[in-house]
Amino acid sequence: FTYKANTAFHFALGYNHIGDKTLMNRITAYTNPDNTDNAANIWEVGASYNFNNTLRLDAAYAKNTSHGDVDGKYVKAYNVELSYKTADPANKGSFGISAAYRYLGQMAVLAPTYDGASYGQKGWEFSTQYTFAKNILGTFRYFTGKDISDSKDASKLFDRVEFFFWLDDRMCRASAL
Repeated sequence: FTYKANTAFHFALGYNHIGDKTLMNRITAYTNPDNTDNAANIWEVGASYNFNNTLRLDAAYAKNTSHGDVDGKYVKAYNVELSYKTADPANKGSFGISAAYRYLGQMAVLAPTYDGASYGQKGWEFSTQYTFAKNILGTFRYFTGKDISDSKDASKLFDRVEFFFWLDDRMCRASAL
């Protein structure tokens, strides 16, 4: 369910059910010690607010409500991200920067698509994008945080250059990591 109140505010709700025990064990790398069902019932809520044309705040929260005897720190996930501007592949010299705090419990987020933080981690992610030339966009991300399970330090650098092109009025891209 997605609700767009106006041009500045968006709100979304979601629900995911995964009932296959073997699949859950593979995805989460976790097996219940009492061998009970590892089904997942994950509820999600998210919102986005555009303060103006250049500043946006995004937030999301997810919780797995059927997790057996799993420690509570694994069944929740949340993300808060503040973004300033956005790099536009068609506009040379355009850029965007963002800072985010991510907490990605592995029983609530099964396959996160963040480039810095991975599931089972929590911490800060900083990123920037820059359009070097028309249709050539560079991205750099840095994550610093900890593994949720054992509080070991975790960090990651990520960079990518994307080349955009058009096919039959559709924008396509090729990436180099």
